[in-house]
Amino acid sequence: MKYLHELELLQGENVEILSYGKNVCCISTDNPAQIYFMFVFDKEFDCTFFDQVMKNYDDAHSLLVSVQCKDECIFYMCSRGFRFTSKYKNYIYDKESQGKCNEKVIRLTKDHKSDVDKVSFPKTSGRPPFSTLFDVLVIGKEGGILAYVENDILLGYLSYVNSVDNVLDVDYIYVDEPYRRKKIGRTLASSYASWAVSQGMIPYWGTAISRESEKTAESAGFICCCEHFHFEKQ
Repeated sequence: MKYLHELELLQGENVEILSYGKNVCCISTDNPAQIYFMFVFDKEFDCTFFDQVMKNYDDAHSLLVSVQCKDECIFYMCSRGFRFTSKYKNYIYDKESQGKCNEKVIRLTKDHKSDVDKVSFPKTSGRPPFSTLFDVLVIGKEGGILAYVENDILLGYLSYVNSVDNVLDVDYIYVDEPYRRKKIGRTLASSYASWAVSQGMIPYWGTAISRESEKTAESAGFICCCEHFHFEKQ
């Protein structure tokens, strides 16, 4: 589970997998310029594996690293000519939290098509239109959408995708601007987790890329299982 996101990114690609002790490295033979390192099991960073791999892939210009020992990792990568650019966290639901579904949260079905057509959330860079998400995830059965509805008005939603095996992964979470800071995001996240567990699925939150999404995940009972760091060649 700690490196689920990397495995998903590599699905459908021709991949070379290298290992050194507990550490793993995935290299797409279609795009060897980007390498995925997984130092997720050791609390102390071991540079030996990294140096061995990079001897054969010195043209790589982009790294994605899953790691627990982040400070040592960042220092070492920078000393080898890479620039730290960004990070995000992976979360998995802590079953001990025992989240509950909220009566204001509904799981959308194809019968909600007319209601979805009435929704006019503002366009945001990097987030598909709500109608598109509905068509792909609900109609196309690629995942699903949980909506927070109050007085017949859809105030926010959490979309999720079918991941690997029995895992669901948060896709987008959005609350309309006038209704933010009312714990609607937390309610959506908690309901998502509770519903997924009731279906025998594992609720996962693969890319929490902002402090706001991190706080929402943590308040809903998710725990960080790994941090991911992007590096680019200087």
